[in-house]
Amino acid sequence: MNPYLVISSCKDKADGELYETWVRIFSDINNTFEIDQDKFNYLTNRLGRAYTICSRRDRNKEAYVDEEDCKEYTALSYLEKEENNSFNGDYPFFNDEDMELAYKVFSLREIALIQLGELELIACGRKEDFNYRPQIRKGLLYEIKKDFYNAYKCYENIPENCIKLRYESCKKKMQNEHNEALVEVRRLIEEKKYEEAYTLSNKLVNQECDEAKEILGILLIKGLGVAKNIKKGFEYIYSQALTSSYEAKKALIKLFDEGIIKGLIDEDEVETICRDASRSKDPFFVERVNQGFLDESKEEALKKMIDKGDATALWLLGKELLDLDNEEGTSLIIEASDKGNVEASLYLAKTCEELYSKEAARDYYEIASSQGSIEALKWIGENSLFIASIPFYQASSFINDKVLQEHIKQYETYLECAKRGDDDAMIKIAVALMNGYPIKKDIDTALSFLLKADELGNLKASYYIGQIYEEKDNTKESKQLSLSWYEKGARQGDALAISHLYTSYLHGDSLVNKNIKKANRYMYMLHSED
Repeated sequence: MNPYLVISSCKDKADGELYETWVRIFSDINNTFEIDQDKFNYLTNRLGRAYTICSRRDRNKEAYVDEEDCKEYTALSYLEKEENNSFNGDYPFFNDEDMELAYKVFSLREIALIQLGELELIACGRKEDFNYRPQIRKGLLYEIKKDFYNAYKCYENIPENCIKLRYESCKKKMQNEHNEALVEVRRLIEEKKYEEAYTLSNKLVNQECDEAKEILGILLIKGLGVAKNIKKGFEYIYSQALTSSYEAKKALIKLFDEGIIKGLIDEDEVETICRDASRSKDPFFVERVNQGFLDESKEEALKKMIDKGDATALWLLGKELLDLDNEEGTSLIIEASDKGNVEASLYLAKTCEELYSKEAARDYYEIASSQGSIEALKWIGENSLFIASIPFYQASSFINDKVLQEHIKQYETYLECAKRGDDDAMIKIAVALMNGYPIKKDIDTALSFLLKADELGNLKASYYIGQIYEEKDNTKESKQLSLSWYEKGARQGDALAISHLYTSYLHGDSLVNKNIKKANRYMYMLHSED
């Protein structure tokens, strides 16, 4: 590692000036924020060692020949065996190219913050037309955090050659991580840990890992680790089956033969997929082609299923006819709703709301709610207020009897949504239970809802959990739990948690002692733009 990189890549400045600039910046940060003192001491000491080497040697001379120089050089370079491996986590910029790029998009103070690990204190800015600088900043920060997917997404539309190289590098690292995660998903499924498998496969799909779509589709169709959703699961598998994925093609054909996805795809298309795949000489496809296929259209297949009482087929055929401007489709959708198809009921509710009024739509929303739709149930709750000007979760005390009765009715609707697994409803119910309005205060039940919402990934839960533990009692354990939950919320970017920690450290309270440096940290986080 070149010792000049420790000081700066701006070689047009004198060594002493560079050294003094960095010492001043590090000292200012140390005086402003509560930071890791060991890290601060290590960086300033290394800065001094680098200055010693640079001041003793001509800057153009690369070799260090005497014993003292070798010791100093070793002390600076032992942390990094590969000189060109950037972003190793200790000193992010390990080569001239990295440092040159860093100086273009970060200030000296920001680079110092990066070295100290204070990434959350760096604002990324907002993307503007033809201004790629904010995206490069974000990409570099994601690389330092080893979040290669988000770095890759930041870099993908930037034309500069140096960024294209970073884009390809992050893409390769992301693909390696995806391959490892796919192995882990299959292991979880073998061990019947379906909820964990669903969470991981869903994350992979959200990160554009196409190979995970077939796995996620199967979990959704069979309701393993997640509520059953045949249509959504089919869409994942079908999109993969149209590519070169033979595993997805096999899964699609098996599900069709089992009758699970009939009506979502017709036999002609299944046959086409199977015959194309049989060219690979895979025994599965060859054998399935030899069994033969029925020659019937999608409409005929759906009518056969309707004759057997299939409500989903009624809905699908109704939509198909409406897409062809055939009004007969409406009667089929109404029949599908009467026979329990929730998608048909929601379609009718939204259509009535759009064409007529909320009152006209209410009956169908109530039908969809009785059929298990959380979306419909929340609509009923949100549209149940006539006298009250605010929803129950924004009111913290008794207003009047008429408003109270509306709020109780709305609360009960949201409670049902929470019980069915809606994390947003869980937060609102918990807030009501913490406030004791419109029903009796129940902190234990509120905490159970919040913990479940946190498990489901709701970023607002941490703040309220911290609030419960802060007010619970005066024990050291409870205060520590409260602080840890607030800090978790702050790390996730929750403004309420950040603001609470800022105020606590600024003035000092029962939770923490006054600490201006820590208050500064949360003040900077609160005003950072992402």
